[in-house]
Amino acid sequence: MCHEQGLLGNELFAIDGCKMPSNAAKEWSGTFKELEEKRKKLRRLIRHHLKEHHERDEAATETELDRDIRRAKTVLSLNESLKKVDRFLKTNCPRMGRGKRSKEVKSNITDNESAKMTTSKGTIQGYNGVATVDKKHQIIIDAQAFGEGQEHHTLQPDTGWKDIIPASEFQFDPVNLTCICPAGKELHYEATRTDGNGVSRAQFKGRLLQCRHCPKKHQCMQNPASADHRKGSGRQVTFALERNRGPNYTDWMKHRVDSPQGKEIYSHRMSVVEPVFGNIGTNKRLNRFSLRGRKKVQGQWQLYCLVHNIEKLANYGQIAA
Repeated sequence: MCHEQGLLGNELFAIDGCKMPSNAAKEWSGTFKELEEKRKKLRRLIRHHLKEHHERDEAATETELDRDIRRAKTVLSLNESLKKVDRFLKTNCPRMGRGKRSKEVKSNITDNESAKMTTSKGTIQGYNGVATVDKKHQIIIDAQAFGEGQEHHTLQPDTGWKDIIPASEFQFDPVNLTCICPAGKELHYEATRTDGNGVSRAQFKGRLLQCRHCPKKHQCMQNPASADHRKGSGRQVTFALERNRGPNYTDWMKHRVDSPQGKEIYSHRMSVVEPVFGNIGTNKRLNRFSLRGRKKVQGQWQLYCLVHNIEKLANYGQIAA
């Protein structure tokens, strides 16, 4: 609708995230090791209070009875907390991050899809509301919420390809130039060629009959049907042979961003996306997500972004004119 009203420039888009706390308790966060220590601490506290209760039970006065009532309520509260931690550890698995080195990140018992994030206002437990904004009239063309502080994984290529067994699962011998597939079959060595980045790569191809009858064909090949044809081919993988690589796509992107034209384009980011977050946070007063679970939080985030766009339509759309 915004496009029909002429509000989209379709020339420059800015993507950024706005981290906000959600309806999740920060004190209930931790790795599984930390949560296990919390469970042990709760058990120690319960034993401590029960022990004091039994020691004072026989010689209790009216004043001490009041104290014991308070202590009993404390034990009940601690016991409920212990059950909550115990139930979470039994029904969940450690949460892994999405960085280059996959490692465990802190889970959260109240909302395990949220994340502990560091912001300019301190550490929060919440979500990162990400928005893609068009420059012309600051129209939000996409909005999603993520329970991760980092944003690099949110921009994934939409190739339509399925996940297949990666080359890292193949046993590559760079000395003898041999390669064994996950099914235990040796692939045929094709050649060693230099790619566009100046890196020498050894190329291997699975033998046609082996791939055709392999039980892992559908998990290993992007197009398993190609192995069924006599003129088809098996799985193909390549491995880098040289450590001294040439420039890659990351280097190319750095060069573009650091160029005068790249700096000029990047300088627009603050003026495109930040006012949108200011409008939603200050004028619309969304300073925290009031729900739990990524699906619900994303719905709340998209609703506020929709209201932002409706306001733009009312002020700058052709209907308003």
